Amino acid sequence: MIKIHEYSSLKDGPALVVFGAIHGNEVCGPKAIGSIIKKFNTQKLILLKGRVIFVPISNPLAFSKNKRYIHEDLNRVFTKNRQPKTYEQKLANVLCDLINRSDVLLDLHSSGAKGPPALFLDFLTKANMNLAKSTGINLAIVGWPKLYKNDKRLISEDTTNYAHSKNKDCILVECGQHKDPNAPNVAAKVISRILQYYGMISKKPIFAKSKKLEMIEMTDLFIKENENDSFSRQWKHLEIIKRGDVIGKRQSGKLIIAKDNCVMILPKYNPLVGKEWFYLGVQKR
Repeated sequence: MIKIHEYSSLKDGPALVVFGAIHGNEVCGPKAIGSIIKKFNTQKLILLKGRVIFVPISNPLAFSKNKRYIHEDLNRVFTKNRQPKTYEQKLANVLCDLINRSDVLLDLHSSGAKGPPALFLDFLTKANMNLAKSTGINLAIVGWPKLYKNDKRLISEDTTNYAHSKNKDCILVECGQHKDPNAPNVAAKVISRILQYYGMISKKPIFAKSKKLEMIEMTDLFIKENENDSFSRQWKHLEIIKRGDVIGKRQSGKLIIAKDNCVMILPKYNPLVGKEWFYLGVQKR
C-alpha cells in the first residue's frame, strides 16, 4: 500500500506531486516530506492555492527492507503497464496516475557516493529551467534521455521522462549521499522553495533563486560486466577526473582510462552485473 497525503486549497492553482523513496534505500525524501506534512498538519504552513500531493515512500516494500528495489528498478520501468508483472510495475501504474493529476513533479533522491546536491534537468524547457533555478541548487546534470537513447543496452523509463511525456514540469533532485545528515534538510528546502515559487505558500522567508545553473552534460554510461570489475579508488559523485587518470579496471585486466578531462557521475560501489556502474560527463561552458 502506498500512503498518499493530499492537500487542496479553496483557491485555484498548480498541482504539485512530490515523490520520496522511489528507491527504497534513499531516506532523505521520506524524512523531508514528513517534516513538511507535519507543518501542514499543525498549520505552520498554509496552502494558499492549488493542490499538493505528497508520497513520502513511493516504494514501500523496498523501503521496509532498505533495498533499492524488489524486482526491478522503479526508476527504469516508470510507465503505465496494462498487465503489470512485477511489484515495481504495479507501483508505477499508481504513481503515474498521480502525475497525470498534477502539473509539476518533484522527485527526491540520494546517492550511494558522497557528493554535493545536484539537479537532474532532463528536459531543458523554459518552465523546467525556471523551476530548477527556484530550488537554490546551482548544479544541474543534463543529457540523461539522450544517453539512454543512444546506448540501447539498458532501458530508462523514469519519473521525469513520464512526466515530460504528459507535458508536466519536472525535475529530479539528488540531495546528497544516503547517510548524509544534511540530505533531508536539502530536500525540505527544495520542497519549500518550489511551493513558494508557485505561490502555494507564504513567501516569507524569501529564498533567493539560483542566478546561474552550472551544467554537466552526461556523455558515457559504463555497465558492470563482471563482479570483479573494480574502481581504482572510491570515486565521489561529481568528482573531477583528469585526462589520463585510471578510473577502474575490468576483470580482464583492461584499464578504464579517462580520454579527456571529465566528471564522475553517480558511481555505484556494489552494482549488479549487467546494470549501471557509473557515468561520465563534461562541464558545459
